[in-house]
Amino acid sequence: MPTEQLKFASDVSPLQAQLAKDKDTQSIRRILQARKRGVVRTHEDLDLRLVGVNDEIRVRRMVTEIEPHTPPTTTRKGEVRWDDVVGISSYLPFESPVMVVGELREMATTSNSLAGSTIKLRVRRAMLPANLKVRKYFKAKGGQPLELHVESHEVGLRLAQFLGRGSVRVKVIVSREVQEHGRWNLVVVEVYPEALREAERQAHVDWVVRELARVAPAESEWFDAEPAAQDAPRED
Repeated sequence: MPTEQLKFASDVSPLQAQLAKDKDTQSIRRILQARKRGVVRTHEDLDLRLVGVNDEIRVRRMVTEIEPHTPPTTTRKGEVRWDDVVGISSYLPFESPVMVVGELREMATTSNSLAGSTIKLRVRRAMLPANLKVRKYFKAKGGQPLELHVESHEVGLRLAQFLGRGSVRVKVIVSREVQEHGRWNLVVVEVYPEALREAERQAHVDWVVRELARVAPAESEWFDAEPAAQDAPRED
């Protein structure tokens, strides 16, 4: 890791600042060991282990950057080695999913599979867990639809049938990068029709059945038959 200049308040001695930094370094080591054991799986797991650190910005940054080839970090109690741990460079999910109700406006993909495709949802309301303070991400900004990613091809197929066909309720996994001000990722993992009366539900089922039962016209309806030899125009 690059050498860092110590920064401390006027009422904190250089020794106290170094001790605080060394304590944070040990915390980073413990976090990454817990991640390796599968204990740190969500943002809530990580946040519990960040309570009491002195420089959270530094800790979050190092948690993402550490690699097995990272040189040891020298502390007053000796070196802290990183050769058996890996940084958390991917998005960490939050423990509780979010339910969002809205109207499906667009769906786009760049491959043959709908996995990883994006949708745009006009949000009507979002049901957020009390400990997940991300309400601003589920509010329409200037009437703009919310962009979400699709987890799998199967979920994409379910979503596609609701384009222009009323409201849906989607289950969204919210993830964020570990570092301070990390990017957010919103992934749809399930979809349901919203507030359908029984007659509307049956009408939708009937529509799906009719569409699956349709048969393409025979080739003779698309192409003219080849002219018989005797009907071919003669050359003068």
